Amino acid sequence: MTLNLDTIDDRGIGDNLPSVFEGRQIRTEDIVNTANRWLSDVENIESEEQAGRAADFKATITTAIRENEKARKGETAPLRQKVSEINDGYKGLDSLLGKSLEMIRQRLAPWLDKLEEARKVKVRAEQEEAERLRREAADKAAAATTIQEQVAADEAQEKADEVQKQADTTARSRAQVHGEVAGRATSQRQTWAATEISDIQVAFDYYKDHAKVRELLLQLASADARGGRRRIPGFKVEPKTSIN
Repeated sequence: MTLNLDTIDDRGIGDNLPSVFEGRQIRTEDIVNTANRWLSDVENIESEEQAGRAADFKATITTAIRENEKARKGETAPLRQKVSEINDGYKGLDSLLGKSLEMIRQRLAPWLDKLEEARKVKVRAEQEEAERLRREAADKAAAATTIQEQVAADEAQEKADEVQKQADTTARSRAQVHGEVAGRATSQRQTWAATEISDIQVAFDYYKDHAKVRELLLQLASADARGGRRRIPGFKVEPKTSIN
């Protein structure tokens, strides 16, 4: 009678039968030890008989790999099912919260647009006031004939600089909403993205030296080569030999 270690899953208290993994580990160690001895004894295959034994042993190793994978899947199936259930549960929670967040953002967007427009108006007003004060300071400096008038012109220039500094600060700021609980302000954020290719040849010429472009092109060409194409413009197509 042959004991199939892969089917042992109901072990009584105190038994000394190996676990599924231990059984596969024993089998793997036996195969590896045999492989070590075989490789040590046969440095080069020089006969049909040796080649046949090597082919048979290769089949044994391949079978062991498949059996290990089957055992692994069998042992991890309950765990993967539990993980799947947990992920599905949290996915449902995230979907509810995500939709809530989306709708709150939609409500906030018009108000933030309004604040942003007011900010832009303030920036323009401060820039115009700074420019007016600069012209006024320049006029005073040009017309100054006394020390008092020169000091007044310098003070006017300092005032213009202060207003310009405030205008620069406002220009760098963003429209924000501050709540009583949230530690972080809510604001608009602008990002840039390429949304379509207007000229694919120009785009390719720009990115042609990028490693990811080369990798993608090799993947596309290799797929065509596996499909039977032997001549692909711009590519060197060669056979790749492996032992199955």
